[in-house]
Amino acid sequence: MGFHYAILLLLGIGLMIFGCTYKKNLNVKVISIVCSVLMIAASLLLLLPGSSEILDILINQ
Repeated sequence: MGFHYAILLLLGIGLMIFGCTYKKNLNVKVISIVCSVLMIAASLLLLLPGSSEILDILINQ
């Protein structure tokens, strides 16, 4: 599963670069930066050791 989280991280970084360099529409820029920050945060959280136990506790409650 770490491979999928690494791909999520790379997609987040790519979306961040796209959002920072996009010049036509401010709405697209803001949405892409917000989504990229969420993707990067989620992938880094899921790459932490023990994240599967934390997710198991959160899902079961």
